[in-house]
Amino acid sequence: MELQLHSGRIADLANRGERRVLAELERVRDHPAARDWVVLHSVRIKPDRSPNGGEVDLVVLIPGASTVVLLEIKGHESVEERDDRIFVRYQDGSRKDPLVQVERARSDILSILTEARKKETVRAHVHVVTGVLLPFATLGKAGGVSWDRRQIVDEREMQDGIVEAIARVAGYATAGTVPQPLHPQAQAFVRDQFQPRFQPAHDPRSMIEAAEREALELTEQQSDVIDSIFDNDHSPHVVHGPAGSGKTVMAIDLLHRYLRENPGARVLYLCYNAFLSQKARHMADGRFEADTIHKFMSDIASHLCTPAERDAPDFLERILPDKAAQAADEEEIKYDLVVVDEYPDIFEDQYLFFLNTIIEGGFAEGRWHFLGDVQQDIFKRDVGERFAAFEEDHCNGRSPYKKVLRENLRNTRQIAELGRRIVKDDRIRALRADGAPIEVHGYQHLPDALEREVKRWLGVGYLPSEIVVISPEAASMDVTVGGHSIRVLSSVEESSPLGLTTARRFKGCETQVVILVDPQAISTADEEQLRQLTYVAVTRAKHGLSVLYRTEERTKFDALFGRRAS
Repeated sequence: MELQLHSGRIADLANRGERRVLAELERVRDHPAARDWVVLHSVRIKPDRSPNGGEVDLVVLIPGASTVVLLEIKGHESVEERDDRIFVRYQDGSRKDPLVQVERARSDILSILTEARKKETVRAHVHVVTGVLLPFATLGKAGGVSWDRRQIVDEREMQDGIVEAIARVAGYATAGTVPQPLHPQAQAFVRDQFQPRFQPAHDPRSMIEAAEREALELTEQQSDVIDSIFDNDHSPHVVHGPAGSGKTVMAIDLLHRYLRENPGARVLYLCYNAFLSQKARHMADGRFEADTIHKFMSDIASHLCTPAERDAPDFLERILPDKAAQAADEEEIKYDLVVVDEYPDIFEDQYLFFLNTIIEGGFAEGRWHFLGDVQQDIFKRDVGERFAAFEEDHCNGRSPYKKVLRENLRNTRQIAELGRRIVKDDRIRALRADGAPIEVHGYQHLPDALEREVKRWLGVGYLPSEIVVISPEAASMDVTVGGHSIRVLSSVEESSPLGLTTARRFKGCETQVVILVDPQAISTADEEQLRQLTYVAVTRAKHGLSVLYRTEERTKFDALFGRRAS
């Protein structure tokens, strides 16, 4: 077997599914059934032959059977089986059918072969078959109308041998036929259609997105946390992780998995931020409740609140939690599992008292998990100093498991390192690839500066809906670029405008490009809070970041960003 890797060492691959599959292939190079196989890892169809450049995790050429096997490899432990199809969930919250993903590459190859036959470059028939390898997941009834079950290999089938598993997928295309050897001319032509991902590319966005695909599945750190939660029968866990460490995806994944193992259970996801709750509700797929804590409390307690109480300055912080706890007690509203995301935002006694009421068994005996980042304690709840008191007052000596994530999966290396420098935390590790340089500019006329940066990002292929302006105040900006106006975001699901929001409102969310305006002007007397809000703002950007500041505030800006004024 000829095995070509796009990375020097299998151990260096970010995708643990690919690591396992390739390690198995490396071990059985001399397998008698695979002596003539050519295995190409992490490739894409050459863009000069196919403009779409279909992406393929693994291509296996089997000359003896005139077959090309295109394989998608997923490192997920749990896979959703729904309507005779399978879906996997990604770090960005999306849910995709992996067979649909790999089918795009098959379509490209078939088109190329059709053209080659017309030109008589290739005369022989070539079977092209797609499949999915799930080395860590065990399926039930997946496969049906949409896909043949032979195209899907799970962990149980992997145990029979990787060569046997791939041969079974290949056999799906040649069932009922007598395999014929692939002519050397056709073999050379087909092999030439694939380009290793490590070869130079000219589109920087494509390079970033290709690297992102390797970090989309659950990392070993995340898998260890989820394993600990389920191995310990959902005893409380408190999980801390930096911006971009995938806390929300973990929260949603564990709730879906809990419901699969406990059908009919009542589970609840809560957070503070309205945009984050919109994202979580979309990821919940209607299978469980997901909301902000204020919206949830209001829904169950609005009938108990008088107009005068609603107008009181402490309504959200004190009155509403008290009324909601009363309503939950009277109506016996209880949940078997409650997950609180970005928990430092709601770490106040009144909120905690309410949560204790709705958790079956309370904090002392119930099932609950907190996820968050003390580096993003933008409301200054002083969680680090008060957590011991919380355990003593609410948990009755029951100490939750403490877990820490250190990996930033969201941002390019430049953006992750800037965030780390702002909060002065060297423990955060960036996993993503290099991206575009961070643009930092002083301005005297903001509309002109904004127009320049928006045009720059639109010019390299980003859509208006992928660009968000974050400023100290979310007031409308009179700037129009290419017919697109910058306007205040009311939903993270908007698809057309250039969005405008604040760091506080966009916490927990992400977008491809952020244009950050005047971070040094954020209204706060607390330097630590200013750094945390700025950290939140810059780490919302997945691919690109532009930073604009008023030139007369250069000294204050440089102090915040760790730059030296000149």
